[in-house]
Amino acid sequence: MDFQKIFNSVSMRISDAGLDLIKFYEGYKDEAYSCPAGVITIGYGTTRYPNRYKIQLGDKCTRAEAEEWLINDVSKAEKVINNSFKGLTQSQFDALVSFQYNTGAIGLIDCTLAKKARVNPNDPTIYTYDEADPVDSCEFLRWVRGKGKVMNGLIKRRMAEADLYKT
Repeated sequence: MDFQKIFNSVSMRISDAGLDLIKFYEGYKDEAYSCPAGVITIGYGTTRYPNRYKIQLGDKCTRAEAEEWLINDVSKAEKVINNSFKGLTQSQFDALVSFQYNTGAIGLIDCTLAKKARVNPNDPTIYTYDEADPVDSCEFLRWVRGKGKVMNGLIKRRMAEADLYKT
């Protein structure tokens, strides 16, 4: 029996809605730059080429390359989510892939958001936030800091991820 084939057949993949969310919040940049958190990034948030070499300031890419790298990077986030969570809806999966894509490998491993989602993916404390004062109002909104500072772009992204998660 080919277990890898069986695993691949039941693994979830990001939907267009999830991919669009990532693309919107990452934005397309054809030249490498240092993001607000100080990470060198290109395309749609790529930090390493598929060959694992780090992106360097001055590197350039086409939109087609950026799309290819995005799919490569998203596939890694999909594996993390597929291996860590069971019983998710497509929207929950997409939101967690976006979150993982943005926070990186360490982000979703042992945080409270992950622990709650493993126990009960429908726990409203994961995604219900206070629009008037969103920071730390739900598990998604605990992840809005870069270098210790609250970042408005991350607040908007986490609110969008929380909204997607609950749909």
